[in-house]
Amino acid sequence: MNLFMRIFAECDSATAAGAVAERMLSALNGLGFAASAPPKPYWKIPEYFEFTFSAKPSNEQAFRSVVALCAGGWLHHRDAHEFSSVWNKADELHFLDPLVKWAEVQLHA
Repeated sequence: MNLFMRIFAECDSATAAGAVAERMLSALNGLGFAASAPPKPYWKIPEYFEFTFSAKPSNEQAFRSVVALCAGGWLHHRDAHEFSSVWNKADELHFLDPLVKWAEVQLHA
């Protein structure tokens, strides 16, 4: 199984994105996540940076633990081969960092 997460946060520079990445990893502490790549500008929305993470262990419990970090704002999908949850910023909720605008957590068999 593969547990993967994409996150988009509003950052005004690569330096700010690096600080956001550190805060995200701190919030993920103990869940087995590591950055898959350095943060990079998102081509579609210039003021956003993209962050990617993968986790070990890659199982349903780890997936549920990540989603549980924010109680609201999620849309969930599940089929025979994949769990996918998408989070959208709404109201005062935040996921991992107040600058995060969108996230997707995927668990593939």
